[in-house]
Amino acid sequence: MHSPHDALFRYTFGQPEHAAGLLRSVLPRSVVTSIDWTSLQAIPGTRVDDQLRRHQSDLAFSVCSGGHQVLVYVLIEHKRRPERWAVVQLLEYVIGLWRDLRKAQSGMTHLPRVLPVLILQSHAGKQPRGLEDLLEDSWRSMADDLSIEDLRLDLAQPHFDPFVVDLEQCSWQHQQGLAMTLLAKLTVDALVSLPAADAVAARQVFERWNAALRRLLGSQAGDYALRALWSYTADVVDVPVDVLVEIVEETMDPLVTRKFKPPIEQWRDQGREQGREQGLEQGRQAGQRDLLQRQLKARFGEISSQDLDRLQHASIEQLEVWALRLLDAGSLGEVFAG
Repeated sequence: MHSPHDALFRYTFGQPEHAAGLLRSVLPRSVVTSIDWTSLQAIPGTRVDDQLRRHQSDLAFSVCSGGHQVLVYVLIEHKRRPERWAVVQLLEYVIGLWRDLRKAQSGMTHLPRVLPVLILQSHAGKQPRGLEDLLEDSWRSMADDLSIEDLRLDLAQPHFDPFVVDLEQCSWQHQQGLAMTLLAKLTVDALVSLPAADAVAARQVFERWNAALRRLLGSQAGDYALRALWSYTADVVDVPVDVLVEIVEETMDPLVTRKFKPPIEQWRDQGREQGREQGLEQGRQAGQRDLLQRQLKARFGEISSQDLDRLQHASIEQLEVWALRLLDAGSLGEVFAG
């Protein structure tokens, strides 16, 4: 089962329009300017093993840079302390992505380049920044001078240096001027500010969110986005549900409050876990469907009513299969084949 951090991160940043703003805000300018961000597409089906799902989430994208396809692999580390082996885990996922692509494209002769990004949810102290930080080097101290063999051994070691960024740099107080969407900004602030927040801290977050949530409700799929944020809030704050209800009613616009209260009442009767999973699943399915429909229209033009109906009734798993086919399909028929 995904952690609440994982679920919220995937819900928001699994959608390219939100992921693009985040990546443009945290990557070096030289990298940002070399990428055609309008070409960013999600690669579905990325995964994390069962144990790591409690702490991390991973997302993969395809993007164009200099006329070539580049894969962007994003891993977010949710732990509140340095995770020594996160760089190795990210390398394993990149290799797994290459392996999956080779299976899907039997005629592949070259591996696409990958831009690996490790996002830390909080300050990570002595977090290793690259694979070299993890390699044992005590053998060097045994000799006054490195021999040719030593140098060859050093050069033969694999090199893997992902872009390591701290999510704190995109927190609410640092978001002025960043080219992130409204939902992306709210999601980042939630991930940084809400875990283990007490009533005082939660009230401060809701007070600064009030105007932003009103705008969010007026956007496409705003109800689903609000439900995802609320599900995450109820799961991670250290505040009783009844107190949380009072804080929402005292700090939020009545329209936002009305949207918040039905999930709360539902969780009181049926349990918080069921409501959280159901709300996020519905929101993710609606977002995936809308994204795929827009990508298909941009690629192939108008979509027939029959294909629109297929999109409307498709499961998340089927939508992910179609999204993967879209990467190299030459027609709508190839996307929906089978």
